[in-house]
Amino acid sequence: MFKIKLDLIKEYENEIEKVLDFGCGTGDFVKYVESKNIKAEGIEPNPIAFKKAEINKVRVHKNLKEIESKFDAITLFHVLEHVDDYNKTLEDLISKLNSNGLLLIAVPNYKSYDANYYKEKWAGWDVPRHLWHFNRKNIKVLAEKHNLELIKIKPMPFDAFYISMISEAYNGNSKAKGIWRGLISNVSALKSKEYSSNLFLLQKRA
Repeated sequence: MFKIKLDLIKEYENEIEKVLDFGCGTGDFVKYVESKNIKAEGIEPNPIAFKKAEINKVRVHKNLKEIESKFDAITLFHVLEHVDDYNKTLEDLISKLNSNGLLLIAVPNYKSYDANYYKEKWAGWDVPRHLWHFNRKNIKVLAEKHNLELIKIKPMPFDAFYISMISEAYNGNSKAKGIWRGLISNVSALKSKEYSSNLFLLQKRA
């Protein structure tokens, strides 16, 4: 998935020199980007994950206020649903983008087949850690509100299996049942386009 995410960014901007991973966890994606000779930094507010990122020799910050430079691309992988104020977060992140910079956002989709099938037991709700929930339409509205151009929506088919497996566990069933349900979700999405999770590539308008 790291390769897929970075390739998606480079598909629309070959001259990527600096990337920020917002909510970087232990910094694995930051390390991957750096292995491709691209400068990368991370932001991680969780003290345990932050410490592990430091141990991994990742350039990591606790918040955006510690950063003065700008970036060619900023990534948020399953992070936007966790922040207190997603509009303010997007405003702050966009201010750290270079002209025509890219924003790559991954979020679960509450309009997906697996969300509808598992209902309140859908792992994508992840209450209370997930404060917000999004679908394709929501992100398009956010793009317009924040003067971003939505360039591409790329499905994350592997998420359907993971989320379905966790959802089965919530129901007291074997996680293995989730593999079949995840497959059904992905097949259903071929027609509906409502995958369990999506990557949204957005560009800052000049």
